[in-house]
Amino acid sequence: MRGSETARAWANDQAERVGVAVRELRVTRGLSASQLSARTSHVGFPITRATIAKIESNSRSAKLDVAEIQTLAAALEVAPLELLFPGLISRQVDIFPGRQGDSLEAALQFTGEVLTGFDFSKIPGDPSIADVDDRYDWLDNLGQSGERLGLARQWQGLIEQAVDLEDRIADLPDTEPVEHSANLLSQLAQVNRLLEFLLARMRSLGMEVDR
Repeated sequence: MRGSETARAWANDQAERVGVAVRELRVTRGLSASQLSARTSHVGFPITRATIAKIESNSRSAKLDVAEIQTLAAALEVAPLELLFPGLISRQVDIFPGRQGDSLEAALQFTGEVLTGFDFSKIPGDPSIADVDDRYDWLDNLGQSGERLGLARQWQGLIEQAVDLEDRIADLPDTEPVEHSANLLSQLAQVNRLLEFLLARMRSLGMEVDR
């Protein structure tokens, strides 16, 4: 394992936290390690019972693969973040070596909704922040990453609303009062206006959107 003792301890704590979360969720769901292994096979990335036992006991020198975290989360029917940072909102974790915060802060930093706040200007010759103007551009780009996630969530929610309204309008019987259908059409028009607004903003940020 690389780095200082502090870095090694942090990596070990990360792996241990995931292992404890996997075990707690597995037990809560009434699954044996073999049954959880069968679920991972169904997901498409088989993880053996023995490997699950090692992850839960953190006996692999803090080794964890991204594919394993994603697969175990799917098999346990939770978001991967709930394995990385369990105990939302108030559980304290080391977000980075020597930097402690609560699980919610760690999760928001992981998704880009909160900036990590590292000052890389202390690294001689760092090309991403060669001067003050470049540094402000860099910080702005980081801030936009959180905005992109928020916009994507809003977009998905509005698309679902639009589809639901379209289905309800299509299913209206001929005997339905005109006022009811007019109200649904008005709601759909409002949702579509919001979608157009979001679409313009997302494309201005370079996001790929099918519309």
